[in-house]
Amino acid sequence: IKKYNNSAFSPEDTQCFFESVWKLYPNKKGKGQVSDAAKGRLQKVGYEQIKRCVERYLTDLAKESWRKPQNGSTFFNSGYVDYLDENYGNNLATAKDDTPFLN
Repeated sequence: IKKYNNSAFSPEDTQCFFESVWKLYPNKKGKGQVSDAAKGRLQKVGYEQIKRCVERYLTDLAKESWRKPQNGSTFFNSGYVDYLDENYGNNLATAKDDTPFLN
């Protein structure tokens, strides 16, 4: 039996989870470039929080119409991290402190 990232999840469970979050994201490029390790990290974060990450990212994109969604592979390999619950609030506070016109 092949070990899978020392995870409690089977490779099949992780792939199924990844398919469910992939459907949430608008730019479907690079699916094959998302590593198995990244898929495992996404599953540990959980569906609801990844869903919030996608929603937050898309909300931020909508504020600047010239910006387009990054490839799905970029977002799911590492781009979501800034939009996690523990990071997203901190980024807003930093932006407000560093940018006078946002206060």
